[in-house]
Amino acid sequence: MKISLILLLLLPFLSFAHNIPNDGLWKGYTVKDTLGNEVRYKRQDFVKIKGDTLLLFQFRELMSMETGEVIIKTVTDTMFIDSEKSNGIYQLSHDQTILRLEVKDDNEFQIFYPKFILTFKRMNDIPEPKVSLGEAKTFVIGSTFIEIDPATKKVTGTMSKTYQDDGKAKYQETDSHRGWESAFKIVAFEGYIFLKGITSAPILICEFKDLELKGWEVDYRFDPEKVGLKKIKN
Repeated sequence: MKISLILLLLLPFLSFAHNIPNDGLWKGYTVKDTLGNEVRYKRQDFVKIKGDTLLLFQFRELMSMETGEVIIKTVTDTMFIDSEKSNGIYQLSHDQTILRLEVKDDNEFQIFYPKFILTFKRMNDIPEPKVSLGEAKTFVIGSTFIEIDPATKKVTGTMSKTYQDDGKAKYQETDSHRGWESAFKIVAFEGYIFLKGITSAPILICEFKDLELKGWEVDYRFDPEKVGLKKIKN
């Protein structure tokens, strides 16, 4: 009887407890100020949680003040998850800075910085990648691709993209002579492989089939969408 009474008293706390999930890949969605207003600051963030460690991976596009050239860089911040302070709220330690992590539910959490708030959601439909970084580079670099509908295989893109050996992508509109070059990167984060170009959302590469690259476009503003790239024989 006493045990049943104790369990009954604990039930409300157990029902609403939120632990930090340790599986899957998380994607950043919004940046807000401390008042909750959305900030017009484009970020491409991803998180992987491993035990008491949170890894925050970010794409950055930087412009050279000398040449005006835009380059892509990646940064990985390692944060340590301290003990739970209250129900669903944790303390993060990062470079002698204390941050707060608040778990909303099994599929969403927020990180509170001194001047802004990042929201992350779990990418539930994303399968584990079936390719390595080396395989991705071999398949992509030196080849030309065009976007296709993953379901129908029909061409949907309006330009071809050639990924060159020097980290430059050549863009060519299919119905005109207009073209330009831009930087790109193929990088790995905790086993996940990304293809990222300037001013474009990262593509999470999942697998290759014949001449087709299958993946997900992971724009910071929207839910992930399936995407396909077809290799064009030169």
